[in-house]
Amino acid sequence: MAAVLDAVAILKRNGHTVVCYWEGASKWTLGAQCRLLLAGAALLLDGTDAAFGADLRLRLHQLLDAEAERRREDRRLDEQMVGLGVVGRGPSITNVFRWVLRACPLSDLPVLIVGETGTGKELVARAIHRLDPRRRDRPFLPVNCAAISSGVAESELFGHRRGAFTGAGHDRTGLVRAAGGGVLFLDEIGDLDLNLQGKLLRVLQERRVLPLGEDREIPVDVRVMAATNRDLEDMVRKNAFRTDLFHRLNVLSVRIPPLRERPEDVEPLVEHFIAGCLDEGSGERVAASAEFVQALRRVDLPGNVRELENVVHRAVVARKRGEPLGLGDLPREVWSQLAKGPGEQDRSGASASEVSASRVPERAGPAAAPSPALYAVAVLEASSWRLGPALDLCEQEIVVAALGASSGNRSRAARLLGISPRSIFNKMRKYHLAR
Repeated sequence: MAAVLDAVAILKRNGHTVVCYWEGASKWTLGAQCRLLLAGAALLLDGTDAAFGADLRLRLHQLLDAEAERRREDRRLDEQMVGLGVVGRGPSITNVFRWVLRACPLSDLPVLIVGETGTGKELVARAIHRLDPRRRDRPFLPVNCAAISSGVAESELFGHRRGAFTGAGHDRTGLVRAAGGGVLFLDEIGDLDLNLQGKLLRVLQERRVLPLGEDREIPVDVRVMAATNRDLEDMVRKNAFRTDLFHRLNVLSVRIPPLRERPEDVEPLVEHFIAGCLDEGSGERVAASAEFVQALRRVDLPGNVRELENVVHRAVVARKRGEPLGLGDLPREVWSQLAKGPGEQDRSGASASEVSASRVPERAGPAAAPSPALYAVAVLEASSWRLGPALDLCEQEIVVAALGASSGNRSRAARLLGISPRSIFNKMRKYHLAR
């Protein structure tokens, strides 16, 4: 079974839709069926079922129709994404936007957006607001929880009545009520004080707010969206974040992938940022050379899209007039990073195994060596039975395995494979395994 799971995972990761059938599959335990689904199978059929042939034909037609509709939907998504300022062409960001379309009409449900610094969490929140048929004409009120002083946070969020405390010379509405009918966007929700988390939970559960100094709660109609670059589940385990609030916020949740996981989005983002920093009335056109884009794909940008924008703007300012942006227009710190030796760790401190972890499929069952023949068939299927791409895929898997076994140390991985550190670096660059 482990060999089958490995084969399914490889095919799925390479963009194939996998349909499985097995004699007596309908009698499998739920656990066995779920392991196959986790590996990437779209569905599992019982080969001994009397209606197996007809059912298989029907399911294949449905999958083909769904794929055609998905392609049409992707074209519509591209147009909508551009209109909302969401830039990207890769599957990761497209899937995020597809989730946005499903979440936006659910106006009364909270939203939790997770992602590293600079990935565009507020942009996604604004897109949901603009597509929400009930709330798009009402306020979108962003609040940085990390920037609110703990001494006045309760008053800032929930309001107060005049005289409620020393210095309260007038009534204050509070941000929750100020966003009435619209969206309250709580950025860096992980930094919110535990006492305030309890009061926020009350707002989410009862849709009512109690300002300081008031005796009665006031009804509110507001959609709460929260964002964080922290691991809230880990904070819950450490009692640093309320369990009940986490589950209340986590009804609709999405992870924005970091830029290193979507290198295909670098080029359209570069073009977008170049256009954004030029005077529209000047008629000036600035292009980015292939080496400029390639350098930005390879460099480590811990600030993600925000840092990429900063680098591009600086390059536009430093450029030679009349020429496309090239390697010489990039800041010195980018040159320094690109010039590092292949055995050094990335500036962010992330090891190669961490950077490439998203490329390694999780085994859905216990570890076991797959049958070589079955593995070869799966690799060839994934490569359209072409030897060159199949060998590349095998080499990629071997490099990933060596990096994992050496905890991301490139020199150690090279020694394991009996090749030079320069060779391991070239292979990692070839397969986009690390920056």
